[in-house]
Amino acid sequence: MRLPAARGARAWLAIALPTIFLVSGTVRADQVWASFDPPASTYTEPISINTVQTVTGFYSDGSRDHGFVRTFDGSISTFDPPKSRGTYPQSINGKGDIVGWYARRHHVTHGFLRDAGGKIVRFDPAGSVATAPYSISNKEITVGSYQDAAGAWHGFVRTSDGNIMPVDVKGASGTVLKSINGDGIATGYYLDGSNASHGLVRQADGSIQTFDVNGASNTVPVSIDPHGYIGGNYQVPGSKMTHGFLRQANGTIETFDPDGSVQTDVRCTSENNALVGTYSDGARTHGFLRSPTGNILNIDYPGSKDATASTIMQGIAGNYFDGKMWHGSLLTH
Repeated sequence: MRLPAARGARAWLAIALPTIFLVSGTVRADQVWASFDPPASTYTEPISINTVQTVTGFYSDGSRDHGFVRTFDGSISTFDPPKSRGTYPQSINGKGDIVGWYARRHHVTHGFLRDAGGKIVRFDPAGSVATAPYSISNKEITVGSYQDAAGAWHGFVRTSDGNIMPVDVKGASGTVLKSINGDGIATGYYLDGSNASHGLVRQADGSIQTFDVNGASNTVPVSIDPHGYIGGNYQVPGSKMTHGFLRQANGTIETFDPDGSVQTDVRCTSENNALVGTYSDGARTHGFLRSPTGNILNIDYPGSKDATASTIMQGIAGNYFDGKMWHGSLLTH
């Protein structure tokens, strides 16, 4: 099993929606687009946004990747843990705490927690040779995955006081936790003996329930909302195409693709059961928003050649290609 992939357009790397964004399946005219880049960026990728429209992600200066934070007023600060050769934030909570990982050398990564004041703490589960935190809750509980010296991947839960507990599905060859909500319920996936992916829900008490999209060969949850709704992607046997799904808290699963999609990539859920992600129509990529009623509309930066929608929380952040480079984008009201 390789390093679990980070969301985004980079091949190396492996929240809440107000109803103001939807009027009869369209983006309202009074919504405001912002384009942004950290200084000296040659590539910008927002990954996560919180309730006060603070965005985190990473950017490249042409030689290596760095973390950034963009606040509501548009100011941008950049950061790296000490001795980082590449910094990849993955999640920001309502307090402004950020988790992610950074590389010290090829395929060796460490987890980090950056608080709202800028203090960075490195952490790794015991026995980890590669650590990949993916999500932090407002209670400062972090979930992610790590690789041991034998090459096996395990999930982990890190509490606010720094204690780390490994998480494994019984009989699995690998376990990954991707997202956690405010109730301490986490989602992710595990690999069976044939390397197929299956969904999982881990309750706050540590109990684990597994699930699959009906007929899927691979089921990969990526995000859980405050009500226990889970968004993710799946494949069917004999096809490499991915499709989107939304799993309700009661276990009911809806599947979908934007019209014309040949590849669907769900990236984030919102508190009212909406989803954002990216899809390809074979000619270009688009960001999309799927409403709680199932309507899907494109979220493309005006004039873009390609676009993504990566995260949603009082705004939709992603990036877009203008024909020369990828820039960060933010849709607000």
